[in-house]
Amino acid sequence: MSETFDAVVIGAGPAGEVAVGALARAGMRVALVERELVGGECGYWACIPSKTLLRPPEARGESERLAGVSRPELDWQRIAAYRDWMIRDLDDSKTVARYERDGVAVVKAHARLAGRGRVEADGRVLESERVILATGSDSFIPPVEGLGEAGYWTNREATTLQEIPKSAVFIGGGPVGIELGQMLARFGSRVTIVHNHRSLLKREDPAVSKLIGKELEADGVRLMLGRTAESVSVDGGERVLRLDDGSEVRSEVLVVSAGRMPRTEGLGLETVGMEAGPAGVSVDERCRAADGIWAIGDVTGVSLFTHVGKYQARSRPPTSWARTPRRTTEPSHESSSPIPRSRPSA
Repeated sequence: MSETFDAVVIGAGPAGEVAVGALARAGMRVALVERELVGGECGYWACIPSKTLLRPPEARGESERLAGVSRPELDWQRIAAYRDWMIRDLDDSKTVARYERDGVAVVKAHARLAGRGRVEADGRVLESERVILATGSDSFIPPVEGLGEAGYWTNREATTLQEIPKSAVFIGGGPVGIELGQMLARFGSRVTIVHNHRSLLKREDPAVSKLIGKELEADGVRLMLGRTAESVSVDGGERVLRLDDGSEVRSEVLVVSAGRMPRTEGLGLETVGMEAGPAGVSVDERCRAADGIWAIGDVTGVSLFTHVGKYQARSRPPTSWARTPRRTTEPSHESSSPIPRSRPSA
């Protein structure tokens, strides 16, 4: 038996949540399908936890550049507890309840298209003339021999860690590798960044790379630029990364920070005559991907940034979409879940 909605949104990251909020406020009956946590990568494993962890050592670094200011100590246990509070202990139950109060049907399951206007999720069939794909992106895992067997972290493990590792090697010197590498280094980890380009942040001006490189090295980060990871193995509890020049780097943990790729696998695009390439789902200037299907956020491959996805989600839908407006809770956070501004007691 199928259920009919005015719109079905697949994916509850920042882009999906903004779209759901706009559609619900327009008086539409909306279904929100999310296979993990409502709030998405940004709220639980990326923007929010990374900045929460970056700030304390940044403040200490600032103190070291000022005359007459004592160097503060870092209390990792309290910092980690605060991080857990900020990401709500990876619990989205209150957010789900809020959406349901506002009349949004939340389905916690993997979703796939099953023909035009049909979405299958957890044995349910959701029908709608309007389907919005907001499935986000995954960490890109490079084809390094032995990587899967040796074990590795992505941004998810790095931002939810419970103990600081003694050493860490990052594969990739983009924004994620730089900020998380510096964070671990400032907490006392011995960090190496292996990057397959002569410049960090290879899309930026080389001068930016040099400035950032100097700051990283000042924090004790070892930079190995223009080097490619070829294989990894485990020896004595350490990951041994072999590079294309024959050199090796050993560390307790290995962090893959080689970029992200749109999440399109298993979406059932073929059932509606669509294809997705490495760059994601192609859309027009109104984010339309096909008849009755729109795509927003990272899955489009258009600048994989939270604010770009939210901008796409705010694009005004056709007038025929709107019904009688009703009041719903406004998003107040990157993950659109309300979070108090004050610091909790530790």
